[in-house]
Amino acid sequence: MSLKPGDTFDLFFNSYSSASVLTDVDVSPPTTATMVHNGTDDSGVPLTVTRVSVGRYRISGVVPGSGYASGDSLAVRVNAWVNGKAGELFPLQTVLDGLRVSDLSPTLASIAASAAAAAAGIAALTSAAPIKLVSPILADGSMVLVQGDDYTAALSRAPQWMQANYSGPSVSGLTVSFEVIDACDYEAGIGSVLASLTGSASMSGSTAIFTVDITGSFTAALTGSPPQGASNYIYQMKYTHAGATVTIALDGLTISRRVG
Repeated sequence: MSLKPGDTFDLFFNSYSSASVLTDVDVSPPTTATMVHNGTDDSGVPLTVTRVSVGRYRISGVVPGSGYASGDSLAVRVNAWVNGKAGELFPLQTVLDGLRVSDLSPTLASIAASAAAAAAGIAALTSAAPIKLVSPILADGSMVLVQGDDYTAALSRAPQWMQANYSGPSVSGLTVSFEVIDACDYEAGIGSVLASLTGSASMSGSTAIFTVDITGSFTAALTGSPPQGASNYIYQMKYTHAGATVTIALDGLTISRRVG
């Protein structure tokens, strides 16, 4: 049973004879019900025991709203006599909750609405026209950079991902992240981001444009191929909007070693 402070409750118990036949409890001594809070009897909480039918009883009460909190242990102990023999049972043993499922409904509805809005934005990005790639991004989405080279907008070499007919929330002004991890670590499910850069997002009519300036110091710090093989790194281009992370591209990155 899920209960929280302030809740009203009804419990039921049966009494049996030595022959396992339902029988009423003795009138004297009287049957008592006691609330046990965190292992200690709380006789100040009124509990009412009512006979429902032969051998069947109901206990009614209210969990105090003061002095009782979520996480507290709660039990109800019944002491009764049947045919002159004393008996004790616990029809309730539980831990108090802070919220019931019904209390969570508004919160869950709000979360669902936020998730639906975020999903709509992601769907708009992923279901629109294919992303157009600008050098040094290859047609398959992978990238090849020369170790130590600059790929910046000032040199008209900055990588760009452009999506035409974009119908999602405007991405103008959002911050874009460009992150790189070793390909072997990525495949093995280990490691972490080795290097990262911050890019930008803008809108040109209905086209979403994502750009990142990759500096020579950035490419120089990565190991070249050879000796490593092609796509020796994995890159991810992503942004966050309204709490949702959207990946623009996730593919191989080759750092080609300079000749001189």
